[in-house]
Amino acid sequence: MNSEHTPANALPAAMAELITKCLLFLTLLQHWLQGVIKLSCLILHRPAFSMPHNCVCAFQNANPMFTGIIEELGKIQSLERHGEAAHLRVSCTAVLSDATEGCSISVNGVCLTAIEIEPSSFAADLAPETLRRTNLGSLAAGAQVNLERPLQANGRLSGHVVQGHIDGTGEFLSFDQLDDNNWWLKIRIPEELDRYVIFKGSLAIDGISLTVAAIEDRVVSVTIIPHTYEHTALRTHNPGDRVNLECDIFAKYLEKMIRPRE
Repeated sequence: MNSEHTPANALPAAMAELITKCLLFLTLLQHWLQGVIKLSCLILHRPAFSMPHNCVCAFQNANPMFTGIIEELGKIQSLERHGEAAHLRVSCTAVLSDATEGCSISVNGVCLTAIEIEPSSFAADLAPETLRRTNLGSLAAGAQVNLERPLQANGRLSGHVVQGHIDGTGEFLSFDQLDDNNWWLKIRIPEELDRYVIFKGSLAIDGISLTVAAIEDRVVSVTIIPHTYEHTALRTHNPGDRVNLECDIFAKYLEKMIRPRE
């Protein structure tokens, strides 16, 4: 038996490994439960989660979660400033098909509460914090925005877990076409977010779930496939524009859990 003390850095490493295994177990458990529920619904000949629409919306609003898979390109109809706050109206149709007053909609990755819903548009109030931390306040009428509804309880997590809580903005550097019809996007991220971004990790840029292909000196590069190019607002940006960034939530939880207590 080794009588030497455990190295100081061994405990955080072991804890990180344990947390990673716990997260994997919870993910597998979630998929198993979804499978059991869907199988039960098939046996009973009942649709999964067949509950009133307003009940589903209330469930989503309790803690809405997105996946970074853009459903529709909307357009800024108007942005009216009211002191340090603002009132935004977005033109769209698809994300309004099941929308009700108070439901959440992600606009360029920002979780907003939909109000004043009309057949082809909805409005949202922007708090001062939202205007400071995101790019929504800098968008002019006619600008395209990425839209996504919250994930439903029986939906597929096609991207990654996105809360709609923006961590900060990055600088749009370049967007170059590659030989295979893909595109190479470069974003400069703030120094305070650099520790949360890793090679092959997930990063939400303007609400789009993307995989980091390279990172060097706070410059993040990602490959954009033709579908993403055609169905998101990335192609409308110019060098110097601000883009909304949301880092992987699990990285932030992990950092807090292994950080030494003062």
